[in-house]
Amino acid sequence: MTVWHPRAVDEKGKPKNIHFIIEDDGVYEVTNQRTLAGFYLFQKTPNGRMIYFAISTQEKDLLLAAPEEADLERVLRNLRQQ
Repeated sequence: MTVWHPRAVDEKGKPKNIHFIIEDDGVYEVTNQRTLAGFYLFQKTPNGRMIYFAISTQEKDLLLAAPEEADLERVLRNLRQQ
């Protein structure tokens, strides 16, 4: 994943925009971002929109252990219902 800032900071010292290049659905880690750091599940919807879910380290481990053909969003929803 590539992360960059088009402008380093705004007048309040916070990033204006953060852009992520997501090559495929799956689990990604955001680093070097104090407020956004962590693991996320990114999924593309049938209409082409990208959705994401912040996930815990434990959820990340279980999602990465899921079979390759698994629907990761469904796996995550099932984990959160337990």
